[in-house]
Amino acid sequence: MIEINLPPKKLFFTIGEVAELFSLKESTLRFWENHFPTICPKRQNNERAYTRKEIEEIQKVYFLLKEQKMTIPGAVKEMQKPKSRRLDNFQVINTLNELKNHLLMLREKMTEDDNNR
Repeated sequence: MIEINLPPKKLFFTIGEVAELFSLKESTLRFWENHFPTICPKRQNNERAYTRKEIEEIQKVYFLLKEQKMTIPGAVKEMQKPKSRRLDNFQVINTLNELKNHLLMLREKMTEDDNNR
């Protein structure tokens, strides 16, 4: 699963920034916008401005298409299901990754404290 670290205070992201986060081409994101209604960035000065919610939706689409190897129509159906088992798995994996990062940060802090003694 691809891990995304967004700057905490930044509210909007350009299509170039989002494409770089996922190692995708900008055209891929524009293509996904046409197929997944939950990806609908706002326009600011005729440029796409993605919010954190849209980036989370892109992460779900990425998970289904790139990691689960689903087709576009299959992923669209999966995203429309009210309770998708695959998306539940996505959320569990996402939560576990957040926990892992937190634990790694704590371990680093403890190692620094031990070295400072």
